[in-house]
Amino acid sequence: MAPTASAGKLSPGAEALAGAIGAAFANFILFPIDVISTQIQIGDDANPEDSSTPENDNTPRSAPPPSIMARLRRIVEKHGIPGLYVGLSAGLLQSASSNLFFFYWHSLIRRAYAKYFARNSQISTATELGLGAVAGGVSRMFTTPLSVIATRQQTMYPDLSMFRTLLEILRTEGFTSLWRGIRASLILTINPAITYGFYERLRTVYISRRRSGSQVLGAMEAFWIGAITKALATVVTYPLILAKVRMQGTKGGEGKGKGIKYKGFMDVLIKVVESDGILGLFTGMEAQLIKSVLTQALLFASKEEVVRWTRVLLVR
Repeated sequence: MAPTASAGKLSPGAEALAGAIGAAFANFILFPIDVISTQIQIGDDANPEDSSTPENDNTPRSAPPPSIMARLRRIVEKHGIPGLYVGLSAGLLQSASSNLFFFYWHSLIRRAYAKYFARNSQISTATELGLGAVAGGVSRMFTTPLSVIATRQQTMYPDLSMFRTLLEILRTEGFTSLWRGIRASLILTINPAITYGFYERLRTVYISRRRSGSQVLGAMEAFWIGAITKALATVVTYPLILAKVRMQGTKGGEGKGKGIKYKGFMDVLIKVVESDGILGLFTGMEAQLIKSVLTQALLFASKEEVVRWTRVLLVR
């Protein structure tokens, strides 16, 4: 039986911890899709045999890139199951810390706004988006280095540990390279802003129409609301996600295997359009949607369960 508890609000710290636990669980489950998504976004669309294909081979150059399942099989055949979890340590640490920072600041800022400005009225959707963007910006400043390390492990240094990857980046590119793609990352705060802003609105509307009066969502309720809001946010912001990954996954801004040098995230977008057209801005969106939507849905579902049990323990 699902636990029940009073509707008392948790502290920002407890909300943040619940979010971090949910994020770590969700990202661990779906991390192989994250590896695939990053490789597609970075421009690794070639088949595994491409590098050794003779020049007189008659295979059409326009052949479609391998599917997600084909990529998963390729990694397992070449590196075994551990290959699906390259960069896991940095990835989980980045995800958990990012959500820890985000949920803490979002909860703190949202409560302060509700106390001093909203008081007896509901917070508007536009305000929810703004509060989410502020919280997301603070989070990204602290966690971008971990994102860079995880991306490099997945694309350039698959055999190096998180710490050795960090040392390699510092040795060859310097300290500031740990914040590659930060401009795109800061603009991408609109992604969690859209996700959490609309999640809070849908959650509030859904709960207000309940007959039971419970203020806590069930796991499946949170799962579906989270999936809907994350899908919307991912589609709207995907070109920026692509630009951020390509900036973070390239050494000194040099595009992988294409002799392309990126000066910034806008330069990435321009070069992608020049080489692949407008649709090139959505390269790899299928894998990104699968990863992001399911990760976010699992995050919300597990977070709601952690919140539910925390309230039960506090009441007891």
